[in-house]
Amino acid sequence: MSRGQLPYTWVDSDASLASASKHWAKASVVGMDIEFVRFNTYYPQAAIYQIASEATIDLIDAPAIKDFAPLIELLGTERVLKVIHGGGEDMEVIRTHLGMMARNLFDTQLAACIAGGGWSVGYATLVSDRLGVELSKEAQRSDWLARPLTRAQLEYCQQDVAYLIELRDILDRELERLGRFEWFEEEMRHWLGREEVPPEGRYLKIAGVRQMAPRQQAVLKALCEWRELEAMRTDTPRQWVVRDEHLSRFARHERLDRSVIGNALPPHVAKRHGSGLLKAFEAGKASEVPVELAQPSAYGSREIVKSILKGIAVIADDLNIPPELLGRRREIERCVRAWQSGDRQPDYLSGWRNPYLRSLFDAAFDAGQCA
Repeated sequence: MSRGQLPYTWVDSDASLASASKHWAKASVVGMDIEFVRFNTYYPQAAIYQIASEATIDLIDAPAIKDFAPLIELLGTERVLKVIHGGGEDMEVIRTHLGMMARNLFDTQLAACIAGGGWSVGYATLVSDRLGVELSKEAQRSDWLARPLTRAQLEYCQQDVAYLIELRDILDRELERLGRFEWFEEEMRHWLGREEVPPEGRYLKIAGVRQMAPRQQAVLKALCEWRELEAMRTDTPRQWVVRDEHLSRFARHERLDRSVIGNALPPHVAKRHGSGLLKAFEAGKASEVPVELAQPSAYGSREIVKSILKGIAVIADDLNIPPELLGRRREIERCVRAWQSGDRQPDYLSGWRNPYLRSLFDAAFDAGQCA
């Protein structure tokens, strides 16, 4: 029987979840995915947890379960390897819905990237490339909280985890053959150790923030922090509170008053959030200028960043990996600033990247172009 034909079980009670956990107890590796909904809420709403073992697939109806203890035990144990694909949002669901962090993970998207499979390759593409199986995307965009699920939706859920264990085996061998398994382990540790973006850091995600004047960045930072806290408090999508483009427009104003807000926002939004926007704007005007977006300041630094990025492109091509994996502009600029401040070994230059990036930085600074 092929992995795509594995039987699946619909798990919609505490008793059936406890029963499913009995065969998880015998597993050393499982595939995992989560279908969730985020249409009108800030926090993702868990809909279906998909767990694939060697012999079967369990589709767990999250809204029907009251006691998630068996699933929490599986996700938290180091004994069982959990294979995921591009699991950033899934980890957020686990953290907010189950109140925990999953352990012992293998991300096939990251493994494929390091093995030369491209940046952010999709699951269906990876299954096609490595296994020659074409997956249907018919039910990909679904309301996963609606019940009952259609046959197409159930089959999509089953297929979405059916091949994860097999992909892991293939990618594990590829990484070992390339001598890059330690790269993968290091990147997984880094990924798992990343902290979520705090409310005060959300402004860094706004388009055009780098082109703003420092004082405008400070105001935008305060506005975005206020919006994030408001979205969290009301469990409302942040764009439903006030849209990005409006916050950017307000941050560029020398003064903000209710007439400016009223001209930019729908009446009900201006009425509901006018006071909060004004307070956040004034707080931003009075705050210190943020340093997170500071550009390398020494003479010639921008040219050096460009030079290093060009060098990264050449090295990445030789290694058959995406240049983004070796170093993106933001990390390179951060390293240059650290180097300028006297830190000759920024963290980003340690580990597997060291022999590749260090030579580029050594050449730039030894030449005296960025002292």
